[in-house]
Amino acid sequence: MSSNGGGLRAALVRWIARGWEDEPYRPPEKRTWAEKVTDDSNAWLAARRLEVEGDLQGAARAYARDADVWCQRGHPARAALSRACEARCLSILGADGMSGYEHAGDLYLEAARRTLRDDPRAALQLLDRARACFERSGRTPRAHEAADLAASLHGSLDAPEAYG
Repeated sequence: MSSNGGGLRAALVRWIARGWEDEPYRPPEKRTWAEKVTDDSNAWLAARRLEVEGDLQGAARAYARDADVWCQRGHPARAALSRACEARCLSILGADGMSGYEHAGDLYLEAARRTLRDDPRAALQLLDRARACFERSGRTPRAHEAADLAASLHGSLDAPEAYG
């Protein structure tokens, strides 16, 4: 009798548990980067494709859906990118994109606050994006607020006394 599990009893147990296998198990194949980039299940990439094709209205709707998804998942930086892209499309169409830019700025500020402790340089970049969005929205005081926060952070990151 075999004690390593390769005997008739072990084969019978496997057959009862999984049924008879016609083919051996094959792990799923990994998708290539080209498949990922051309896949329309990624809402942001689908919106980008619509924008490049000239369907700005469809792109704006797709960016808005993508922003809502990322807000629900708790990723404000990704949501901010989609809101800013939506606002850009709406502005090109002549619609009101200013509120979209302001919302994107708010999301970038939120993302910067979340990131500040773990990655201050990433927070600095997010604050710069927030400033740019607030400038495009016409909210100059908010743009100055984001710029001041970025300047303060930049100064503390580059100060030699901060390191010892």
